[in-house]
Amino acid sequence: MISISDNNMKKICNEKYDVFIFGTLAQRSDTNRKTLYSLLKNLQVKNVFFDVNLRKNFYSKEIIENSLTFADILKMNDEEIPIIADLLGYSKCNDEFIYELIKNYKLKGIITTLGKKGSAAFLVALVKGKSIEECLNYGSKLAEFVVSKNGALPIYDNEIKQTLI
Repeated sequence: MISISDNNMKKICNEKYDVFIFGTLAQRSDTNRKTLYSLLKNLQVKNVFFDVNLRKNFYSKEIIENSLTFADILKMNDEEIPIIADLLGYSKCNDEFIYELIKNYKLKGIITTLGKKGSAAFLVALVKGKSIEECLNYGSKLAEFVVSKNGALPIYDNEIKQTLI
């Protein structure tokens, strides 16, 4: 469980951040959820990135909706999209569903992934001030590299490092 003293919470919230990333797994207990929501209400952050990460019974409609109210950018994979659509009462997970999410939760954007780790490169590019198109290209290049290798965390060769600088 995450528990942050009032003093530490003040220190954290007095700093400025480029991005804050959270997901549903960080909300598995009431204490974690309350601490996370308190942080999100008080942080000075440019972009709040909600990586859905649906696992087992560690999510609910309430958790998804509350998380979306804090998010600037939503990241879902292709398997999570229909689950989120169903949870939020949408009969179809089409473009209309995506536009409604953006409008209803005032999101800057939604990222959907087919491969792993693409969103990490997207965020690095975003923090570096790259355009959305460049961010998407970075994410795609890294995802393509990762899924072509064995294991979840391949060692980056010089070529991929240069591509992502």
